[in-house]
Formats: sequence, C-alpha cells, structure tokens
Amino acid sequence: MSYATENSSSLGKILVIDDEEPVRMVMGDFLEDCGYEVLHAENGREGLEVLQNEGPDAVLTDIRMPVMDGLEVVAAMKDMTPATPVIIISGTGLLENVVSALRLGAWDYILKPIQNLEILRHTIQKSLERAALLKFEKEYQRRLEEEVREKTATLRNEVEVRKQIQKQLEFEAFHDPLTHIGNRQLCMKDLHSFQNLGEEGYLGLLLIDVNSFKEINDSYGFALGDQLLMAAADRITHILAGKGEVYRVGGDEFAVLKRDETNGALSECFHTIHMAMNAPYRLGEEDLMVTFAAGLKISPLSAVDPEKMFNAVFFAHRQAKKETSGGDRIVVYDDKVHQTYRRRLSLEKGMRPGLAAGEFFLCYQPIMDLKLGKLNGFEALMRWENPHYGFISPGEFIPIAEEAGFISELSEFALESACQFWADQRLAEQGITLSINISGKQFLHQGLVPWITRILAKTAMDPHMLRLEITESALMINVGETIRKLERMRAMGIRISLDDFGTGYSSLEYLRQFPIDVLKIDMSFIQKMDKDPKTYELVRVMANMAAVFGLELVAEGVESLVQKDMLEKIGSYLHQGFLYSHPLAKDELVRFCQTGFQSLINKERRGDFDQFGDKARC
Repeated sequence: MSYATENSSSLGKILVIDDEEPVRMVMGDFLEDCGYEVLHAENGREGLEVLQNEGPDAVLTDIRMPVMDGLEVVAAMKDMTPATPVIIISGTGLLENVVSALRLGAWDYILKPIQNLEILRHTIQKSLERAALLKFEKEYQRRLEEEVREKTATLRNEVEVRKQIQKQLEFEAFHDPLTHIGNRQLCMKDLHSFQNLGEEGYLGLLLIDVNSFKEINDSYGFALGDQLLMAAADRITHILAGKGEVYRVGGDEFAVLKRDETNGALSECFHTIHMAMNAPYRLGEEDLMVTFAAGLKISPLSAVDPEKMFNAVFFAHRQAKKETSGGDRIVVYDDKVHQTYRRRLSLEKGMRPGLAAGEFFLCYQPIMDLKLGKLNGFEALMRWENPHYGFISPGEFIPIAEEAGFISELSEFALESACQFWADQRLAEQGITLSINISGKQFLHQGLVPWITRILAKTAMDPHMLRLEITESALMINVGETIRKLERMRAMGIRISLDDFGTGYSSLEYLRQFPIDVLKIDMSFIQKMDKDPKTYELVRVMANMAAVFGLELVAEGVESLVQKDMLEKIGSYLHQGFLYSHPLAKDELVRFCQTGFQSLINKERRGDFDQFGDKARC
C-alpha cells in the first residue's frame, strides 16, 4: 500500500520505503512538518512503482524488507533514475550492507534508531542540494555545448554566455533565494570592505529577528511565514531607500548595514527601522501583530573590526531577546552590555579551571516528610564561588555551561560527588534519598544511561535511593526516546522526578505516558498561593492529579507556616524550602540528619520556625 501526503508549498517529494508502518509514519510526519510532500511504500517492489509513477525528488529506504530489500532498490534505481538521491536507513549491525549500498549507488546513509530527527532533515537537505547542483552542472554543460554548437562563429558569444552564467552563480552564492536580498556571506563581505578605511563617520550594524516565528509557522503555515519574511525585507529596503544594505542572515534574522556622518543619525535610522518592523502586517486575509527583537552596534569607520562587530551585535540581540518576554526591544551594544558580554566570556573561560580548582561545590537542601515526621531526603544543588566575581547564581552559569558545551563535565562532577558523599556517609542505608537535577542537554545525550550506570558502580551508590529530576521541557524533545531512557533508569531502581511541574506542558496525557514517580510543584506557585486563591486552587488540582496517578508530590519553595498549613490541608506533606532549611554544606548536612527534624519540631513549638537554617555559604 502506498499513499502521499500533499503539501502545496512543499520543498519536494520524499519517498519513504519501510515495511514498519510506525517508522514510516514518524519519519513522514516529521518531514511533512519540515515542508516536504511525503510518499509511502511498504516494500521495495511497491517503492519502485511509486518511483516510476510519482517521480520523487529523493528516496529513503530501509535495508531489510520483504519482497524486495533496500539493496535491490538501490541497484534498480541506478538504472531507472540515477539522478534521484537514495538514502539508506540501516541498523548499526548492518554496516556491511551500508557499504554494499554505497557501492551500488546510494548517496548517503542514516543509522537507526534515529536519535535526532534533525539528522534526517539535514541528510535529505544536503542530498537534495547535491542533486540540484549536479542537475545544474549538467544543465550548465548542456547549455554551454548548445551555445558553442549554435554560435561557433564568434568567440565573443561564448565569452558572453560564460559571463552571464558566472554572474548568475555569483548572485545565487551571495543572495537569499526567498527574499532576493543579500545573505550572511555578502553581509560579512561588505562588512570587511569597511575595514581599514581610515575615513570619518560611523558604521552601524543591526541584527533583528521575528519573535515566535516558529509559532507563526505552526499556526499559519510555512507559506505565510515566507510571506512575512518577504514583507519584512521589503519594509527595511523601503526605509533605507538605497542608503544602506539589508541581508537575510538566518531563518528569520535580518542584518542591516549602514554608514552615516554621525552616531546619532545612525541610531535614529535604526530605531525607525525597528519601530516600522513592529507595525502590523497584512498578509492575504490575515492581519498579524508581530514583534521584533534587535541588537545594534555602532562603530567609528576608523576602527571597524568585522568579527568583533558581528559578535557584539549578536550578543546585544540576545540580550534583547532575554530582557523582555515579547522581545519588542532594541539593545544597543554599549559599556553596560559590553561588561555583561565580558563577564559572560570570563565566566565561560573560567569554568574548566574553576572546576579543577574546586570552585564548584554542592549544597544540599532537605526534603521533609511531615506526615511521617521524618527527613525524606536532600536535593543536591550546584554552587560556584568564583575568585573574581564571588558567588555566581546557577541561573547564570548553568545556561553558559550548556551553550559552551561544558554541562557534561559539571553534571558528571555533581552526580559523582553527591553519590560518593552518600556512600561515604552511608546515608542511603538510613533511608535518606538523594535528588539531583539533570539538565535538558545532558538528558538528551545519547550516552546518558551508561554514564549514570558507570557512576553508580564507581561510587557504590544504591540506585533505589537516587532521584533524578528532569524538567518538562527536556522530556518533550523526543517523546519516544524519552520514554525508553526513563524506563531503563527505572529498571535500575532509580526514581524519576518531574521538576518545575506547572511551568511547562503539564499535560495529563504525558503524566500517563511518561514513567515518572514524583511531581515537584514549582516554587512560583507555592509562593503565590497564600495571596492568590486561584493559584492555591491550581496547587490543589496538582495535588489531586498526583494522587490519581499514584505519584509522590513535593512542594518546592515553602517559606512560611501559612504555606505549610495550606499544603497540609490538601494532602501535600513532602516539603522543601527555606522554612525548614537553607541549602546545607556537607558537615551541616550530617548534623541535620542527626538532629534536624526534631529541631524543627522544637522550633515550631517555640514559634521561631523561620529562623532555622544557615544562610552563610549555600
């Protein structure tokens, strides 16, 4: 059985041949979302029929299939349509077949299970680009030979043809095919042309992009998204009126390059552009209210450094995205932004030596079980005391570590240090659990489970006393792979905690689908519920949801007796927060395990509950 899913504005037809329908559907749905028209076939013979009748632009085929396998498909396609890219999908145990397929004429291969569907999109895109290039070269050769045959009388005509083709190729190399404005390569080329001019005046570079462009594509379709980009490019071009250049430097990112005699004139022009870009767009029958975030760098013409200028405007643009939820903002790269930028670079540079020097350490915040009247466990929290900047908030250094690719080292240090401490103090034997957060990027890493297994074996940590906290957003990247990872970890005895519940998807279906054990209500709800009845009602609903699904419920950020009492009324007895204790250093944790809960009870009786905990270092 074969069928096609139509897309009137598709990037091309892709034929997917696989005898496993779920695999076909996953790949097909993903490719449709990317903008392709997808054809399906469940075996090689049916695939060749679709190939002959429909003429797809590229073919994805499994190797092992009944009736006709992937190798036979590749061999047949070499005779039928040698110019059509064919990509082999193979398990890691079939690498010999992959080699055979490549020798037969396959263009590329993908190993399955496919951990990241972006690899699939990237491979198809590169194969289609290669096919288009080969087609262009073939057409170029054909046209050239035809011109030579028809106009052999004069060499001048041949030279002219070559010039025209070269001009077209140069245009395509430096211009965006959708908007026909310059691309990133032309932007950098033009920016370099201002280097070492030694002239008076100023040069401004603006980086601006559409906020929530993905949501626009999802809601209105890719065709309207393309219309928006073309309309945005036209607006900027109209405002510049030939006195500046606009480029499309990314999916929804534009750069504007302009020189002027004064800094003020440039700043005024760029702010005018930003205001105009935020005006409503009439696209077909739709009226869109779209906001743009922008970063701006202005430099004297006598001191233009292209790379530094582009990096500066990129950072200013990122600050604009961070500083406002809607992003309707332009940030000028100035001394303040420069200091923020330098601080970020300094922190990034200091992470690896800081880890080696012992600047990173863990503190542990208790999780109390009020129903049983005992300590339930601790959450391990990463801290960084930088010799230059002092204490750095995890909210600042964790994102930097993720962007710099250093999060794996930090995560390994945290998990191994905490597990080793638990084993050394025999805390697991006392029934005290250890909760530790796994970052989104670390959770997506292919080697996550072997990495955890190795650390547990190395430290002799009891996996049944380990709780791994994972945010909702991390779980949603690849649901199928997420479920497999969670099930493997639970099979080891590890319990899974859904962190910051209520701030993300919070879907009942995902609660049912994901193999999790604990819900942690985000502290933003806890800290508002005693002032806002609606928030308290949401917390009550979350508590009921946890009960329905048989999950433990931990309330984060409990800071007052009022909050404590309100939580107990709705059946929430596992609490974590400053009311009970600030995060503790190792020696403080040991003392807390010995006297902590009884001390809390005594303090509650004396009425000085809020005074418990050490604020000094953690």
